[in-house]
Parts: sequence; structure tokens; C-alpha cells
Amino acid sequence: MEKGALLGMCGNSGYSPQPHLHVQVQATEQVGSYTLPFSFVSYVADNRFYSNALPAEAAVIEPVFSDKSLDMKLSFILDQEYHYEVWRGTQKIDEITMIVKMALDGTFYFDTGKGKLFFGKYEGTFYFYRVDGKDQYLKAFFMALPRMPLTSRAQLQWEDYIPVGTVVGGVKKATVLFLSSFYHNLNKITFVGNSINGNIIEGAISSKFLNFTGKTRVELDEFVGFKSIQVNDLQLRRKTDEKDTH
Repeated sequence: MEKGALLGMCGNSGYSPQPHLHVQVQATEQVGSYTLPFSFVSYVADNRFYSNALPAEAAVIEPVFSDKSLDMKLSFILDQEYHYEVWRGTQKIDEITMIVKMALDGTFYFDTGKGKLFFGKYEGTFYFYRVDGKDQYLKAFFMALPRMPLTSRAQLQWEDYIPVGTVVGGVKKATVLFLSSFYHNLNKITFVGNSINGNIIEGAISSKFLNFTGKTRVELDEFVGFKSIQVNDLQLRRKTDEKDTH
């Protein structure tokens, strides 16, 4: 079955009291074949976005369609450079340059020379997949926007989880990972995103075990990329006094 194919029509069958859709996945086309688990992708329930999940019983859901202009803003060209000033509160503390590169497996990533931030899009969602290296600013990007639905629907919320290594390191990271093998929720760092108007995304990060909370804010550029990224008092601002090069 191809994506977008017609599955069936809405109507009554059996003892149903009203028109409905019955969705079932089974191993073969034979009557009585055993059923298989499945999920829905890119849908909204109670104004919360789900990239891949099974709706709760009695939930009212609707599909989410990608916004082409938003999709283009998060489409990056190989070898493109993005220049940022790094601020801590009201003080400028650093500058970085991120270059778009591609790994051997075809995955794209931002490279600063100190680290790599892998990203991609799938089923109407933009993802930051992982950070390699020790660049704290790339980790800030990951924390501020681990994923984002490519829709401009205002006040849309979604939930994700952030790897422990983006928040803590060294002995503390090793300790958390070891303990989480026995108590699985210990390493859970939750991210809740909220699309303010399509170009601005605010988020909240929390971990009870790590006693960590954070506020994030992302503003997309008018044309492509990120205008600014903020995690608590750390902010990366795209430089406007020079053109990005490629």
C-alpha cells in the first residue's frame, strides 16, 4: 500500500450505530489473518502534535500538512556557512561558524570544527538527530529544538526527549546512564515545544532527577535557517553584517 492511497469510504457496517472508519492492519489479505500493531504519523489531537503514535481511545484527531514555506526555511544547501555571535545575558562571549556538510551515509550536519550536529526531515517533521563532539553551542541548538513539525499552525504543542549528554557530561553523565539501566526514567529529559506563530518556537526543558529546568526560544530566519537560538541566558544570534557564504 502506497502513502496517500485510498483506504476506504466512511459508512455503516455490522452493528455500528453511526458512519465510521474501521482501520485494521493484518499480516495477509486472507480473512481471519492475525492483526499487526500500527501507528499514525503527523496528526494533531487536542492541539498537540504527534509525529508517530497511536491515538487514545475517543480522541478526536486531524492530519497535519506541511507548510512549504516553512519546509524551505529548514532546507540547507551543502557547504553553506552560517555565522553567529554568542551572548551570555548582555555580554558577547564568542562567535561561531557552522558549515553544512554531508556524511558518507547521506545524512546532513552542521560542522563547527569542534562538533557536528546531525539533522534531517521525515514525515513532515524537522529533527536534530544527535551531536558528536564537545561543542556546547551545538548542544544548545539541540536543546532548543530537538524536533519541529513543519506546520505554521499557531499554539501547536509537542513533546520530545533530549539525550543526557546534551545537558551533563563526564562522571555525572556516566552515573546517570548507569543508574538508568536499572531505573529507566532517571535519564528522561523532557522537552515541550510550543509554536507561537510559525517563526517563533518556545520550549521548556525539565528533568526531575537532574534537578534541571530550562526555557528555550527559537526564531527562524526570514529566508532560511535560524535567526536566533536561546537556552536560558545563552543566546546565539545570526550575524547580519555579512552575507552567509557557500
